[in-house]
Amino acid sequence: MISIKKILKISAWFFLILFLTATGLVLAVRAPGFQTWLVQRVTGYLSSEWNTRVELDRIEIEFFHTLSLKGLYVEDLHHDTLLYAGEISSVIDMFLPGENKIFLSGIELRDATVKLQKYKNEKGLNFQFIVDYFGTGKKDTTPTPHFDFNPGEVK
Repeated sequence: MISIKKILKISAWFFLILFLTATGLVLAVRAPGFQTWLVQRVTGYLSSEWNTRVELDRIEIEFFHTLSLKGLYVEDLHHDTLLYAGEISSVIDMFLPGENKIFLSGIELRDATVKLQKYKNEKGLNFQFIVDYFGTGKKDTTPTPHFDFNPGEVK
């Protein structure tokens, strides 16, 4: 028969390991090296999915407060610049994932170039491939929870 003392000891070790794992994960995600590694995986994935070049030099996240993307470059399907931003930064005013709410104090673009253009014999503008990628093209009739997103002022 297992004693209560042994059950408490096993439970204490379990919660200690769980706490240390969660703490280690939070510290890893906050580390610039991990953030850069993650960004390289995401931009590589988007580059292959969109069949164009997507690059990001660095991301800096201070959880639940600020987000800064540095050196963001996206090409259109004709290998011309769609977006380049030396830095895109924002302060997060409210982040409530359980309530589907994200409010930003604003989004600031520094050293940015955005080229929106219409190519002959093509549907839409040069970013249509991104719209098509995120849209399914099918009308979804299932109810989805309301998502409240306010980007604030864009500068």
